[in-house]
Amino acid sequence: MPSRKFIVLKEDYEEELKLSWRGFFKDIKVSLDDVLLGTIPSRKDLKAGYKIYKDENSYEIKLVTKALSQDFEVLYNGEHVGGSSGDPSHKMKIAVGMIIFLCILNVAIFSISVVGDIESLLKLGFGWYNLIIGVLYFISIITSKKLNRLYGIGCGFSVFLMDTVFALIMISNQVHNAAGGTVIARIIIGAPIFFGLVAAFKSKRNFLEDQKLKYD
Repeated sequence: MPSRKFIVLKEDYEEELKLSWRGFFKDIKVSLDDVLLGTIPSRKDLKAGYKIYKDENSYEIKLVTKALSQDFEVLYNGEHVGGSSGDPSHKMKIAVGMIIFLCILNVAIFSISVVGDIESLLKLGFGWYNLIIGVLYFISIITSKKLNRLYGIGCGFSVFLMDTVFALIMISNQVHNAAGGTVIARIIIGAPIFFGLVAAFKSKRNFLEDQKLKYD
């Protein structure tokens, strides 16, 4: 049975909220620390947003569609829980994951084109350039994980924009009528990184505001 887990933060402790379902989101069971809270009857109810009340607290679960994927939006008393699609940390995690994917992809393209000496790819501009881009993405990943997520994701997004401009120039010169498809693909790939960057910025801003209120 497919399932998904989320972290609900209470005043001085946390609880695990679990969703489990059959087939294509049928008979969705909602449990909190393995205690059943309720059941969402159908996928239709899940897409519309379903609320469950317990001990004067509300749990709202909704299936949302973003780009080409679906995800859960889970709120506890109106606030996103850990792992929810609206949770800033979740968005930042997805952004870093996409940067890791791009890093691996560029290193793979370098290996195929240069090490494999594929002349057709080299003529299109692939090769050592991809290794440089891969290294820049790797620096972004290390910065995000070891130093600062805002700077790391921001660096990764900047590399992505630079790479996109270069790719459009190269493709428009080499392959006619291919720019449109490239733009669409780049938007799909870049959107999670952009949303992760926005989430990181808002998280940093909220932290600074909280610190200011703390010392005022």
